[in-house]
Amino acid sequence: MSTNRYEEAYEKIKLAREAVAAGNTALALSYIEEALALDPGNPDAWIEKMRAVGGTAEDPACSEIYAAGQNAIRCAGEDEAEIERLVYALYLVRAQKLMGIAEEKLAALKAKQETFREAAAEEGNEAEVSPECVSSEETQSDGGSLDEIKTLDALASKHALSLILAIPDEKMKAYPELVSVVGGCVSEYEKVSEMLTACLDTRGFELTDRAKETRARVLAKMRAKMI
Repeated sequence: MSTNRYEEAYEKIKLAREAVAAGNTALALSYIEEALALDPGNPDAWIEKMRAVGGTAEDPACSEIYAAGQNAIRCAGEDEAEIERLVYALYLVRAQKLMGIAEEKLAALKAKQETFREAAAEEGNEAEVSPECVSSEETQSDGGSLDEIKTLDALASKHALSLILAIPDEKMKAYPELVSVVGGCVSEYEKVSEMLTACLDTRGFELTDRAKETRARVLAKMRAKMI
């Protein structure tokens, strides 16, 4: 590759970093794609793509983040250890972010539910709700809000977990500083789990034993990464 293309690629990466810092991830991704077109083997471009990829609660783009990280490692060359450490740290940072989003949205949903019930009670129209046993795998819905709860459950227990599990056990041992970050993920998941239970309780639902076991398995998988 010519020196000019190499320099042009890094100029695009620099612009991408500035766009990410400014909160313009769409522009950042555009610059990153231009950088990768110039130099597809540039690990820094793949790292910046990890930072810029967004997503939604329904589809947080974890597979795209994972793929970008693996490409960064594949292209790392002599800097493999440094790039690996950064990629795995970014996996965990994104996992924590997804859990934070789930916790924030669940708190807002619970507040909304409580406000609705209080208003209904004041008007004497509070409906009687019979507790039902539900789990995140079941398809029962409750005016859309139960579906939202399930989406947020998946954000923490499926998508965030997938990024944590993407780090090989031997790499956790090689980069022990990652262990404390996983510990933070465990704490975040415990908060999310409490909020999920509270939201279900407000709706008049309670977890089945299967759902409780699923949450326990998620926690066990996360904690296993710390050993």
